[in-house]
Parts: sequence; structure tokens; C-alpha cells
Amino acid sequence: SRYGTGRGGFEIKEEVGVKEEKPEVWEPDPRCSDEQKAVLNEVRNGRSVFFTGAAGVGKSFLLQEITRLLEHLQKPFQITATTGIAALQVSGITVHSWSGVGLGKDPVTVLYDRIMRSKERVKIWRDTAVLVVDEISMIGADLFTKLDVLGKLIRRDRRPFGGLQLVVSGDFFQLPPVPEPRNELRCMRCGHHNLQKIPLHEACLPYEERAKGVPQDDVLRCTDTVKRNGERISGCGFEWRVRRFAFETEAW
Repeated sequence: SRYGTGRGGFEIKEEVGVKEEKPEVWEPDPRCSDEQKAVLNEVRNGRSVFFTGAAGVGKSFLLQEITRLLEHLQKPFQITATTGIAALQVSGITVHSWSGVGLGKDPVTVLYDRIMRSKERVKIWRDTAVLVVDEISMIGADLFTKLDVLGKLIRRDRRPFGGLQLVVSGDFFQLPPVPEPRNELRCMRCGHHNLQKIPLHEACLPYEERAKGVPQDDVLRCTDTVKRNGERISGCGFEWRVRRFAFETEAW
């Protein structure tokens, strides 16, 4: 199987004596609309694409056509989703399982070390050419950013997600990500828990243009913690904006 194995879709087992004949020219399903054909052309040309729509408009049908196209192109791909139930619907696995990040709450450095200790996990990251993610709306902004950083480090490529072609779908009006309580947030870089909200004029981050009437996002800084006995636990000073949706991140 090219998907659902957790191996990036690059390992194919064929039955002995059975040879499947594939057409030389791939044609989309006649039921595809012009918009769906446009998405398929973007995928065929190797571009990352996001398609959305309300319930019942054909996102799952288009996802099946994309799978059929990638199989014809013989590109190593992996079908994933953000939850186990959604992964079962598309015959795939969760993006957490594919990437090896687990819940993804640890700092990027911890996640990177964990993945690099597994040769099989590193091979999955480096051999996958196309990553398909369904229900992208349920991925939080922090996890989406971590996956971008991990892709660059593990694949040794400075392009977004290390050069992975992303095909993502979902509806941000249906399923938002589950927000974490502010007191449970940890620094994305070092995992320190003492995060302080700082005024925008004191932040080192550049000013962000927003639409009229839309306030700026809060900025958190990883600061030192002083215990009652005088012991000081140093923070790394890392700053980032509090996001909720994946499309609000720089990685998007």
C-alpha cells in the first residue's frame, strides 16, 4: 500500500505474477468540476495546494482523485489526517504518527532529537515527496510551525517543510483546533513554562500589518523563574506570537 503504512508511501509490495497495467495518460474522473481539475493540475505540477469547501462539496472525492494521480506519477506520498477518526475515513494515518512527534507539545529540540534517534523515522521524512493532510483546520499554529522547522532540519533543506510538497484540505469554519490553556503553554524552543505576556512596543518581533479593527496578537516571552529559595531558572528569551489557526503562521 502506498498510504496507511506509516512509511511515507515509498514501499510497494506487488504480488508475484500479477502485473497491473497502468494507462500512459492519466485522466481525471469525468465528474470532476473545473475547480477540482485546477487543484489536480497544481498537484501534478508539484506545487503545494490547499483546497477547502463546505460539507458535501466533494473534498473527499477530490482527495481520492489526488491519491490516484500520485499513484500514477509514482511519487512517494503519505495520506494523513489530524485525528484518528479522520485518518480512518481517508485510509491513512495521523500526521502525528507519520512525523513521530506524538502529541507535539515538546520543544522542537526535543522532537528533533527523538526523531533523529530512529533511522526508520528519518528515512520516512527524507523519502516522502508529497504529504497529504486532511482536516488541516484541527492542527494548531504551534504544531504547524514545529513541523515546518523539523522538515527543514531533518531533510537538510531551507525551503518550507524541507521541500515537501503539501496537499492540505479542510474547512476552518467547521473544526477549529482545540486551544491549550495559557497556564499549560511551554516555550517552543526550550520547553520552559514561565511565559510572560509583553507589550508590543517591548517585543523584538517586527510590527505586523493587520486589517482595520483587527487587534495585534499577544506576544509571549520565555523569561527567568525565581523560586522562593532564590534559585533562578533561566529562560531562553524566545518570543513568538500567540496564534490559533495554521493559516496565521509564517510557515503557511
